[in-house]
Amino acid sequence: MDDETKIIPADDEKSVDICMDIARLEYEYSFRRAEKYDNKIYVLLTVCGFILVMLTGAVGNIGEIDILSPFKSGWIAAYDVLLALCVIGVIVVLMRLIYGMRGLNLKRHDSGKLIKLGMLSQSKRAIAIFTITQYENAKEYNNAQIGRRYKSLDRTVKILRMVVILLVAITIVSRFAVKAGL
Repeated sequence: MDDETKIIPADDEKSVDICMDIARLEYEYSFRRAEKYDNKIYVLLTVCGFILVMLTGAVGNIGEIDILSPFKSGWIAAYDVLLALCVIGVIVVLMRLIYGMRGLNLKRHDSGKLIKLGMLSQSKRAIAIFTITQYENAKEYNNAQIGRRYKSLDRTVKILRMVVILLVAITIVSRFAVKAGL
């Protein structure tokens, strides 16, 4: 046993209750963290909707630009490249967000195990140790699952930032490309 793991004294009922409360709260926190992840996905999907509107507005000049002849002007070539990168970025972000919406299988504490293992006749201390262990195992598994999702979400946000920068660049370049294309 390491220094952090201490055996609960058999006569100290209050310690057992405190440890159970702590384990339960940490276990419940992992589920709240998963809910926060879902909310962030929905916010980013809303942002993507706004970006699609911006992208549509940014390419509003496409009818005025001969995008197939980028050699006429450096602005038109820059516009073509930026537009292609932006469209690819938006598609990648949307795919990652939709993939991020898939169900997350979190471990739940199965109190039925107490009955299956015949633990109801055991001492409060034994039941508490078993339950705390179950909570901790589920919490660790859940946090690992959610942690992977958050890492993926962070990468998606980085791509989304680049898309916004590309949109600003497209807006600026499209003004010059229109003038050069006319």
